[in-house]
Formats: sequence, C-alpha cells, structure tokens
Amino acid sequence: MARYIPRQRDLLGMVLRLLFLVALFAFAVFVIQPSRGWVWAVIVMLAGVWTLLAFSTRRSGYKCGHCGRVFQIPVNVNFVTQSHVAKNPDGTYFNYKNLTCPRCHHKTKARLMQRSESRGSGALLK
Repeated sequence: MARYIPRQRDLLGMVLRLLFLVALFAFAVFVIQPSRGWVWAVIVMLAGVWTLLAFSTRRSGYKCGHCGRVFQIPVNVNFVTQSHVAKNPDGTYFNYKNLTCPRCHHKTKARLMQRSESRGSGALLK
C-alpha cells in the first residue's frame, strides 16, 4: 500500500497542469471546432479535464477526520464533489471534502493528502 503525507505546494506541477489545460482548450477551439463543431470541441475539453483529474486522483488520497485512515476515491466522485478550504488553529489552511469514510462510515471533513514518493514500508501514515 502507498504512504501518504499532507499535501505540499507543487508550483511546477500546477504550472504544467495549467499549460496542459490552456493547450487543450486552444486545440479544441482552433482545430476541432472549425472542422467538427462546438459539440466535439466541448467533448475534447471534458475528456482532457477528466484525464487530468484521473491523474491527480491516482496521486492523492483523503484522511478521515474521525478514524484517521487514508483512503482513495474514484475519479467520478472526485469530479462531482466540492472541495473546501478550512483554517488550522496555527493559521495555515488545508483542503478537504465532505466524504463518507469507507472504513468507519462517518461523513467527515476528509483532508486531502498526497502520495509519498518514498520507497519505505507499505504502512499508511496516521
């Protein structure tokens, strides 16, 4: 099993994802739309956003606020549920979603975690 750590800022990754979206939208508007129409351009845009979200979902998980276990969610759940931002007591911010934990079955503020790239033991961090 993968290890998870609190989400860290990744400026380069964010810029690359943003460039991917801009290039995808430009391709859909300037190449697909003139030859196939707006319907196909929108389909290409949605497919690109779905692909980017699927890549992001595989690299992240959510930590249950009740039992502390980290779990992953399917791409379609990640696509339709809202993300929220809350403030820690020390003044920093964290991302969460209101999700039901598959382990304890409580609906909690599940904190966004990222998959650790280290090759250590397979235990999940609490």
